[in-house]
Amino acid sequence: MCGIYKITNVQNGKIYIGSSVEPKSRWNQHLHHLRKNKHHSQHLQRAFLKYEENSFCFEVIEETTQENLIIREQFYLNKFNSCDVKVGYNLCPIAGSSLGIKRSEEFKRKVSESRMGDKNWRKGIKLSEETLEKCKNSKLGSKNPMCGGPILQCDINGNVIKEWECLSEAARILGYCRQNIAAVIKNKGKTAHGFKWKLKSSLYGGCS
Repeated sequence: MCGIYKITNVQNGKIYIGSSVEPKSRWNQHLHHLRKNKHHSQHLQRAFLKYEENSFCFEVIEETTQENLIIREQFYLNKFNSCDVKVGYNLCPIAGSSLGIKRSEEFKRKVSESRMGDKNWRKGIKLSEETLEKCKNSKLGSKNPMCGGPILQCDINGNVIKEWECLSEAARILGYCRQNIAAVIKNKGKTAHGFKWKLKSSLYGGCS
C-alpha cells in the first residue's frame, strides 16, 4: 500500500510528513533510527529523546499510487508547513525522491504546480559555493564518499536515477542518512533507503 504518512508528537502537536511504498515498514525504520539516536531529522530526534516514544503517533493520511507519491507528499508538506520548526520536524521542503520512476512532462508540471505559492520551497536545493569548495579541496579527495565528487543514485536494478554533486547534497535534499549512503558507496552494504549508490568516477553507465 503506497501512501503519505504523518508522525505526530501528541505532546506539542508538531508533525513529520513522509511518503513510502510501504508506510508501516517505513515507520519501523524511523523507530529503529530514533531508538539508535541516528535519525536524519535532528528536530525529530531531539523531540523523540525529550518526549519519549509513547508521545509519537503514526498514521497514513492518504493512500495513493506510486506514480503520485511525490506529488501528494509535496502537497502535504506545503499544507502543513512541516518544515517550519515551529510546526514540524521535516528538514527538506522538497518531497522525497523519484523512486526510480522516469517522470513525464505532465508529472513535472503537476509537481511544479503543487509547489506554487510556497516562496520557500527552493531553499536548500543547492549546496553553497563554500561547501562545494570544501568538498573539492578535501584532503581525502575522491576516496572520501562524503566529498568525493559526483555520486549516482540508482534503482535496485542498477539504472541511474539521478546524479548528485556529492553525497552531502543528496543526503541533505532527500533527507536521508549520509552514513547509510556512504556505507553502500564503500561496498559495506547493498542498498540504502531503497537505492543503490556509487561514486560516478568508479563506474561506467550504471550501478552494478
